Amino acid sequence: MASICSSLFLVAIAREARRRKKLGGALYFHFMKDAVRQFLVRGGYLREIGAQNVFSPADAVIETIYPTRDPEICRSCTVRIFAPCNLMLPNGEPRTN
Repeated sequence: MASICSSLFLVAIAREARRRKKLGGALYFHFMKDAVRQFLVRGGYLREIGAQNVFSPADAVIETIYPTRDPEICRSCTVRIFAPCNLMLPNGEPRTN
C-alpha cells in the first residue's frame, strides 16, 4: 500500500512540476533525503522536476531562486518574505519603496 501511495504522490508531484513549468515557473525542493531522491531518480521523476530544482542543505536556495522571479510581480508585492526582497528586485534594480 505504501508503495502505491508513494507512486501516486510522485505522479502528482511530476504533474505539478510540468504545470508550473508551462506557467514559466518551477517546483523546488530543499533538504531532500537521499532515499527520496533515489526514488525520484528510479521513477524518472527527478528528470521531470529538474535536478537543478532540488537543493541540498548547504545550498543558498533563496539567493539562487530569487533572481529568476518576475521583477514586475515583485515590484508590487508587499509581503517581501525573503531578505533580498527588501533590498532589490530580482533583476538587481534597487527598491525605491
